[in-house]
Amino acid sequence: MNKLVLISAIALMAQGCATKVWTKDGASQRDFATDTQDCQVKANQAGYAPVACNIFQAGTCNYKDFLQTCMTTKGWSEQRKE
Repeated sequence: MNKLVLISAIALMAQGCATKVWTKDGASQRDFATDTQDCQVKANQAGYAPVACNIFQAGTCNYKDFLQTCMTTKGWSEQRKE
């Protein structure tokens, strides 16, 4: 049975004070953890790093965007939690 699973987004992915969650129909918390870890590994392999933006290391600034794109590609949708 498919059900909508709401999972809190990683603090690095949240913007401002708004709380955001990742959703994917029929997914479990384990699916979220697996997909998140895979996207983090891919981001690191691509040269992105989860650190503050550094003008001397241009790739570090796109880490969050890379993770969002990767998760979306895996079928996840980032939603604002009310």
